[in-house]
Amino acid sequence: MSTEKANPKDKASFILASGSPRRNELLLELVEDFDVVTTETDELEVHTDGPEALVMENACRKVRPVA
Repeated sequence: MSTEKANPKDKASFILASGSPRRNELLLELVEDFDVVTTETDELEVHTDGPEALVMENACRKVRPVA
């Protein structure tokens, strides 16, 4: 068994489904090459199941058209 840690820069393909300059900057710290693909998405402002569900739902709404 290898004791090497996984390196996200090795042989991985990433898509950032966000136009956020800060998210772009953060991902650049982890991977050298990725595509940015954005879509127009209506985000929810509230979710009946709370803030965690709100974040998850909005993330899914953004990524589905990109996937």
